Amino acid sequence: MYQKAIQFYQTSIECSGEHHVTFHNMGLCYYSLSQHQLAFHYFGKALLLKNDYTKARAWQDKLHREQPYQFEDLK
Repeated sequence: MYQKAIQFYQTSIECSGEHHVTFHNMGLCYYSLSQHQLAFHYFGKALLLKNDYTKARAWQDKLHREQPYQFEDLK
């Protein structure tokens, strides 16, 4: 289910361009798949497009709290 959603979001980016909510949603999918490095990456991409996007920042902070050493150098 989450893999199909990720494919849908990738198609959306290809057809409609990059959007911070799309990257955030991809991050949520990767989080749900326990692929936390990729989740952190996509939350970061959302923040690059909209640096005050609090939802993506909150998820990055959550990942950092859950696994501080894994994301220490990425924050």
